[in-house]
Amino acid sequence: MTERPTRPTPRKPPPRVRPGRVYAATACAFLAATGGLAAQMASGHDPSLMKQSAAAPPARTTTVKRVIRTVVVTKVVRHKVPEAPAVSQASTGSAPPAQTYAAPTTSSQAPAPTAAAPAPAPTYTPAPAPAAPTTRSS
Repeated sequence: MTERPTRPTPRKPPPRVRPGRVYAATACAFLAATGGLAAQMASGHDPSLMKQSAAAPPARTTTVKRVIRTVVVTKVVRHKVPEAPAVSQASTGSAPPAQTYAAPTTSSQAPAPTAAAPAPAPTYTPAPAPAAPTTRSS
């Protein structure tokens, strides 16, 4: 009447997958995919060289019009003409001669460039101090 409980038969552990087999399967899958693409390209069916679909509009060309305006600024410099040697007014009794100016001259050359001042030496500025560490989180 008393039956002994039977122990369940122990299960076999699943078979281990060996890394060599995983590497070999991965390499075979890669070579198969690469070989298929190479065969497609060799037969002339390159996807990047296929005709464009008719739904795509042609590329628009844009013409950019720019107005280039050149302004030449010249400064008219009037020089005083040196006066003739002065004759004493007392002896002649006439009014002093009026001042005369030379006609303005135009120059087609630009003024000579001036030497630029050297750049100031760089100064060292230390970095700001780091912020205090946070010791408590909220």
